[in-house]
Amino acid sequence: MLKPRYLSGFDITPDDEEARYDATKRDVVTDEFQGQALAVLDPQDKPRVTAVEYRMVDSR
Repeated sequence: MLKPRYLSGFDITPDDEEARYDATKRDVVTDEFQGQALAVLDPQDKPRVTAVEYRMVDSR
């Protein structure tokens, strides 16, 4: 899954060469990301996000 800021500039459509099936066995890499956000929830105003942070916490 891509972060929202990367969605508009990321192309995952393979070209003809990349679209060919490759049956070679490869290691599987799993990256784990965690994030948190800080928001102000005021009953008289709209909620607003004041900070967002994502980090890679594990890769195996």
